[in-house]
Amino acid sequence: MSFRSLRNNVNDDEILCNVFYINKGYTIGVKVYKDATIEDLQRIIGEKNNIPYKEQMIFLSDGSRPNPDALLSEHDYATSEKPLFLYRRTSQEKVSPVVEEIEGIHRFQTEFLNIVEPAIESQNLNDIKQAAAKTLHFANLIVRVCTKVVHDHKFLAEGWSAMVAYLDDQISRLYRRYGRLESIMKKMETAKANSNSVLEDFNSVFDKLRKVIFVKFYLFYKYKICL
Repeated sequence: MSFRSLRNNVNDDEILCNVFYINKGYTIGVKVYKDATIEDLQRIIGEKNNIPYKEQMIFLSDGSRPNPDALLSEHDYATSEKPLFLYRRTSQEKVSPVVEEIEGIHRFQTEFLNIVEPAIESQNLNDIKQAAAKTLHFANLIVRVCTKVVHDHKFLAEGWSAMVAYLDDQISRLYRRYGRLESIMKKMETAKANSNSVLEDFNSVFDKLRKVIFVKFYLFYKYKICL
């Protein structure tokens, strides 16, 4: 991605979705058809940006995860001011997008100076006018890039906040599940204790029955007494 990616051409049957890529700290502009869903968007990101679908985690700014079947055109997200947030689970990317933007400006600056400096030295009015227009264009480009970098840093903070909110929610869910499991385990322990008590009572009864039966047979065989 370079500063040239600031330009986006969208057809009438398409919408431009803004997805902030948390791992690398910049916004991805993704063109999709108007009837596209969140899942469709993720598939396109996988194809165009080499981020496998299964490694993608999509968040809203509050940390919730949108329904994969939700139509993008029917919801107020993936806009320039409310982007979706994308986190890649197994990413090891270390390239800084800010460095890429600055390198792009440096390349443009070199081209710019090669045109402007000769024009100033020539003192030709038309050349100077063209150089002035080029200077204005270069200044506007720098402003746009700086604005984009500021927005990206803002969205980076929002993206990590969304991640933290999501993780907090998952932790809360785990605690609730643990609480329910702990309650079930306590009930099972109580049931086990009650079962052991009942078994002990049965064993006691069986012992007494065995003694009674033994005495009965002993008397019968010894004294031929019919009890």
